[in-house]
Amino acid sequence: AAAELLSGKTSYNAFDFSADAAQRVPTVATQENHGLDPVLDAIAAKHTTTASDWWWVAGMTDYAAYRTDTAHKLTAEAKQAFVDSIVADVVKYPTNSNILANAITGLSALGYDPTDITAADGSKLNAVELLTQVDVESEKSGSWCWFSVPGYVLLACNQGDYATQELENAILEFLLANDEENGGWSTTWGVDSTAMTLQGLAPYYDTNAEVKQAADRAVAVLADKIAADGCAGNVNSDAMVLLAMSALGIELDDPRFMKDGKTLAEDFLAHYDADKASFGSDYADKQAFLAAVAAAELLSGKTSYNAFDFSAGAAQRVPTVATQDEKKPDPTPIPPAGDTMNVSFTLKTHNATWIRKHTVAVPVDATVADVFYQVLDGREGFSYEGTSNYIRSITYNDTTWGEFDAGPNSGWKYKVNGEAPVVSMDAKTLEAGDDLVWYYVTDYTQDPTPDEGGSLKPEESKPEISTSTDGQAVVEVKPSAEVDKNGAAGVA
Repeated sequence: AAAELLSGKTSYNAFDFSADAAQRVPTVATQENHGLDPVLDAIAAKHTTTASDWWWVAGMTDYAAYRTDTAHKLTAEAKQAFVDSIVADVVKYPTNSNILANAITGLSALGYDPTDITAADGSKLNAVELLTQVDVESEKSGSWCWFSVPGYVLLACNQGDYATQELENAILEFLLANDEENGGWSTTWGVDSTAMTLQGLAPYYDTNAEVKQAADRAVAVLADKIAADGCAGNVNSDAMVLLAMSALGIELDDPRFMKDGKTLAEDFLAHYDADKASFGSDYADKQAFLAAVAAAELLSGKTSYNAFDFSAGAAQRVPTVATQDEKKPDPTPIPPAGDTMNVSFTLKTHNATWIRKHTVAVPVDATVADVFYQVLDGREGFSYEGTSNYIRSITYNDTTWGEFDAGPNSGWKYKVNGEAPVVSMDAKTLEAGDDLVWYYVTDYTQDPTPDEGGSLKPEESKPEISTSTDGQAVVEVKPSAEVDKNGAAGVA
């Protein structure tokens, strides 16, 4: 500025660039979006040929829409494998609202019509119609009472212009009648159920005043957790909260969801291992991948983003045709090349051995959770419900054993080398030669295994279902006084 004055100018404004306004070109940022894009690309590259469940289907579909020029897309074979698998599940469990909701959302994500399904045997199915026929009262006292399923049933109902209003109203009434005094749902188990429920309530937030009120109270519960601890508990819980935030249009740098200037997204990304392109396990990866896409969409300028909304493509969906019965992968796949170790695995109930003791090759530093998923995922005849740190129930063929099924103190536990650790399954790291046993107890107080169980949360009682004067089912959870997220149960 001084040089300009000395050169003869009578005045000079060093910050005036208005003369070039007419020649300006568009602004385009080339830097990766907070490091999310390379994370997404690396994970997607590993999953183009596999779509093991609806989480991966939704995530890979969202990713392809966000990264439109990506080469990492699900192959036709992977899509068909998912169709065959989920249709087989619908055939086996036509009254299970969780499976039906997963089928509707997963098929919708891939552009298939969930109302026009042809099974491998040629029979015709309508997953939406089956969903409207579920026994609502039974569901209220069953899977819905943990509040990890109803939200996703609502999301399934919103995948198209379906005649599901009666079911939606029943779920909304159930959720609104059972949010906790301080807000949220099933908060004894952590934030997961609350975050999952909020994802499902998002489509109703702007049109239903009661939903908005309950959702705002629940958001405050989540915000208090993040502001106090800087995280939601673990990477899966972080992912669930991020998905809820994006669905409700809450910015990632909202000060309510920060601690010491650090956002939840930053804690979430700290769990990512770039060398392995993983957040720690397949279960963590599939939920974290969805959350990472949602976060990237928000950072790209969108005011809100529902990672499970595939309704825009409803008119273009094609019939769903299963080409074969569900094809199961190798029950216990050997890990990819790298440092591995051998451990033994056994799974038994209180009256039968479901999986005999056998050796499993797993990555060095694998956790109990890693081994469980490696053995059970895709194993013929088996399914389970749970989260990254807790297994609620396991099904083998037509037999299911879950928490409280055999009494108020019953549930699944694990032990390593004959002792039950006092940490959750995702926090217990194994060593070469360890003997891992998953077993079902009818009464943990009578369990002779040394130490208090690492997987069963001892003093939790089953939610009590009562009926109010207006006929509305009400869930009352009587939790233990204190729950340690690192050593107790999570939410499916």
